[in-house]
Amino acid sequence: MRYAGRVETFFLATHDPSWLRKTDVPLFISRRRLERRKKLPVARGKWALDSGGFSELSLFVEWTITVRQYVEDVRRCLECIGNLQWAACCDYMVEPHILKKTGLTVERH
Repeated sequence: MRYAGRVETFFLATHDPSWLRKTDVPLFISRRRLERRKKLPVARGKWALDSGGFSELSLFVEWTITVRQYVEDVRRCLECIGNLQWAACCDYMVEPHILKKTGLTVERH
């Protein structure tokens, strides 16, 4: 899609990391789907990494990994998978049910 002379890329979210090696369609993959894999697929096309924040907070009410571990995960993806365009930050969702679970305000999130 072109917008003001720029080409925008849309990333298709998938639960299956093996798609990285099967297609050159830009993909969006959660860190949680990659973290326990000993061998990572090599990407044919562009892709982006989701931090998995929604799942972290939904399941555990807090982050179960440190920022340092997340950075190590991103580096592993860069080195092993390749073609990583960007990685989402370790964010905190602000949906009402997540706020209720954490007991924190939108500002704190």
